[in-house]
Amino acid sequence: MKQYNIKPNTQKGILYQYLLGGKTITSLDAAKLIRDLGILDLQSVIRDLKKAGVPIKTATLEVPTRRVNSDGSVKMAYVAQYRLGAVGGNLF
Repeated sequence: MKQYNIKPNTQKGILYQYLLGGKTITSLDAAKLIRDLGILDLQSVIRDLKKAGVPIKTATLEVPTRRVNSDGSVKMAYVAQYRLGAVGGNLF
């Protein structure tokens, strides 16, 4: 397993350990981010992990909003979902 120079009790370290458990996270997980992980700006921490060389994969999810279109259908929004990437079949 590849090692990254990430301090364990920092926001990067906490998020890395969270993702290492096979979990995914989005900015919609705000309560979990703030309460459990102590992270307010998810995109910033993801960017820092990527700069450290951690293979983060991003997927775009379509989620419903409270708004409706003129035809009565629900308007949709797009959010990023992050997870650890795999290289050579091995999850880092």
